[in-house]
Amino acid sequence: MKHFLIFFAFFIVANSISAQDSLSMIPREPVVDNRKPMDLYEDTLVVLGKSIVNYPMQKKVIGADTIMINADPEVRDSLNFFRFAACRQFIPTLVNALKIKNSFDHPFSRLKSVSIQYPADSTFRIFTFQLKVSESEHRYFGAIQMNEPDLKLFPLMDRADEVDEPIYDVLDEKNWFGCLVYNLKQIGNKKNRKYLLFGFDGMDEYTNRKLVDVLHFEDGKPKFGASVFTKNGDPRAASTMSRFILDYSDQGSITCNYDEALDIIIFDHLELVSGNNGRPVYISDGTYEGYEIKKGLLVYKEKLFDHKYELNEPPMPKPVLGKAKKDIFGN
Repeated sequence: MKHFLIFFAFFIVANSISAQDSLSMIPREPVVDNRKPMDLYEDTLVVLGKSIVNYPMQKKVIGADTIMINADPEVRDSLNFFRFAACRQFIPTLVNALKIKNSFDHPFSRLKSVSIQYPADSTFRIFTFQLKVSESEHRYFGAIQMNEPDLKLFPLMDRADEVDEPIYDVLDEKNWFGCLVYNLKQIGNKKNRKYLLFGFDGMDEYTNRKLVDVLHFEDGKPKFGASVFTKNGDPRAASTMSRFILDYSDQGSITCNYDEALDIIIFDHLELVSGNNGRPVYISDGTYEGYEIKKGLLVYKEKLFDHKYELNEPPMPKPVLGKAKKDIFGN
């Protein structure tokens, strides 16, 4: 990882002069724009964000083989350069936007490449986004902005691959267990408030990860991980975890989220099977487990539902699009 970061920095510096020369050749005309500064910043962030998530290499499965299309080295390296450069420019641009007074009130609703999650008490919001370095490596970037008129921001440094005991360690913003946060649930009372962060990590070409981290604040600073995942409601038990993690095969998908109706965290029960090339992987067996929220703790539930879907009995709800054969986008 350190080698990649050193190479990334060198690559940007080495190519900055030629990139600037190319940009200087573009004719420039004075532009009159009456939009607000935050809207202008968001325009730039939208363009940069699209460049970050645009990855040139794509998988295609033919029979038992997986091939890479559009993987010409020169094309790949060129597009990678622009993606990395866009990521490098995105971060200070976002920070400059957030420096504008009362920026917390700006929703960034057009910025689809970044996940922005708010708790129920609106005391902060968390930004996270993903940079796909290669098929086997992803890096995650994030920041917590507090709900204050002047900027109070905590940049998050992805150190997931350096954490000694992922399910037990309590971390800070400089040693964040990086992921793309897709949901947030507030638990506990005002005195002992915590926030469950539901995250996704692309990991590598064989494995994905979903996790539930616990964010809380000590002396005004963020901490990640807390002894709340219990077997029997006793946070002092040896089996109590500070963070919940599920690694599973990238050939399938799993559920790991909070269910509002049941007031419970639901996740797939996983089974170890032989995957591609005989590699052991975890997949869902069709049953569900969960954590029930009780007085600021998460108490494990072994089996949530009696029914188990068989391989030839996938859940097939009634179509919601009517008789017209259209997809969810109306096409």
